[in-house]
Amino acid sequence: PLNLSVTAAGTVPAGRVRYRSGASEDEAICVSGDLGGAIAGLRILMREKEIWQEQGEQQAFQPDLEEYEYVVGRQLVPAARRDVVEALGQAGLLPGALTDVSRGHSWPACARWPSPPGWAATSTRPPSP
Repeated sequence: PLNLSVTAAGTVPAGRVRYRSGASEDEAICVSGDLGGAIAGLRILMREKEIWQEQGEQQAFQPDLEEYEYVVGRQLVPAARRDVVEALGQAGLLPGALTDVSRGHSWPACARWPSPPGWAATSTRPPSP
């Protein structure tokens, strides 16, 4: 079997690195993008595989994915939200912490600021003025 290991290295200006551990109790939790898109895509692919197997694994099987193109794409071609990083930078905002939800158990925590249009933000406490 083939095993691959990838290491990414780079530089960040002093004071701009963000970790999950930088989140505080009184900060807003912000989610960029759709939650559940990738798992929905995976379930569609698994359903189509079952149909293929039930048909005797015919070579000519054509999965019906047209109306599920977006969620299947989220599963097959995940993409980092660079647009969010750029928007935060242009707005002069620096989140308190960042993470992804690829394992479904952690959320990006952002510094206190009003949500820009089209972004979702929730908090356990009202934001400070």
